[in-house]
Amino acid sequence: MTTAADLMTAAVPQAHPNASVADTMEALRSRSWDEVGYVYLLDERSQLVGQVPIERLLWIRDWIAYAAILR
Repeated sequence: MTTAADLMTAAVPQAHPNASVADTMEALRSRSWDEVGYVYLLDERSQLVGQVPIERLLWIRDWIAYAAILR
């Protein structure tokens, strides 16, 4: 029998809101992912605080932190 845990997508791109786009792009290139539509932004308590479409990363300057994008 298949459980909900078997169907979960576990490997998704995550970043802290203060992380730079460059750090995330490096992480994206370093492994394979189950889903790469968004970068999910998690705070210190691993709570979701936002998400950024991958397409948006392509035109944002590398040194910009996600916190600036979410304003």
